[in-house]
Amino acid sequence: MDLYWAVVGGANPVDYFNKYPGRFELWHIKDKKEVGASGMMDFKSYWANMAKSGLQYGIVEVEEYDFDQFTSCQKSIDWLNHQPFVVMPK
Repeated sequence: MDLYWAVVGGANPVDYFNKYPGRFELWHIKDKKEVGASGMMDFKSYWANMAKSGLQYGIVEVEEYDFDQFTSCQKSIDWLNHQPFVVMPK
């Protein structure tokens, strides 16, 4: 699931996790700019429902850049790494 585009389209990813448990093994983790920058994404609730979603792998993407692409991706990864709720499945 592309979390950002689900939200932009008016959906809540958690609703899909509940309706179709285990079907979202890949997440495209992104935001309007760097991950965590816009405040429009409720990443905490997505991770709270990670097991229900079926997450196995996360793919960090940046939709629009405030910096060069490498810096933007690094800032996104750094933000995720500093969030206490972000864990990845083993």
